[in-house]
Amino acid sequence: MFLSQLLYELDGVNQGLRVGSRLYNCFAYANDVSNFASTVSGVQQLINICSEYSLMWRFKFGILKIRCLIPAYYVTICDKEPTLYLGNNQIHNSDSIDILGVTFTSKTNFNQHVDNRIT
Repeated sequence: MFLSQLLYELDGVNQGLRVGSRLYNCFAYANDVSNFASTVSGVQQLINICSEYSLMWRFKFGILKIRCLIPAYYVTICDKEPTLYLGNNQIHNSDSIDILGVTFTSKTNFNQHVDNRIT
């Protein structure tokens, strides 16, 4: 319930990934929120909404737990990783992240997820 207004605000933003006619820009489970978009500026816009929401409700996101997954092909095309911020704090880029037990990697395959499940 606490994050429902945040999810409503994120849903009103024209940023994310289109699947068919629907636009998706976040996953949420309990107090975990994962934002995603097809552009760096789109992801930053979603992060800014989360940051403003946390200021309004006087709570902090755990900056040490926040990570950004950048697809490897983006780095190849742009020759560098983007820098994203939550307020004044830089967000760490990571080669892999786990969301609800599924491992996503910058290589955009599921080999690491399969290896983790086998282990």
